[in-house]
Amino acid sequence: SLVSLEENLKKLKPMLSRKFKVKRLGIFGSYVRRQTRRSSDVDVLVEFSGS
Repeated sequence: SLVSLEENLKKLKPMLSRKFKVKRLGIFGSYVRRQTRRSSDVDVLVEFSGS
């Protein structure tokens, strides 16, 4: 579900920030629009810190 995906990203963000300088994570696409199908993938936005 969208909520569990968001929760997992929140849990992973501190580690990803330390290791890869991730500034922001987000979900977009069919999951956000609630138009998922069995074959749907998850679109994840990753923004990296400039420094």
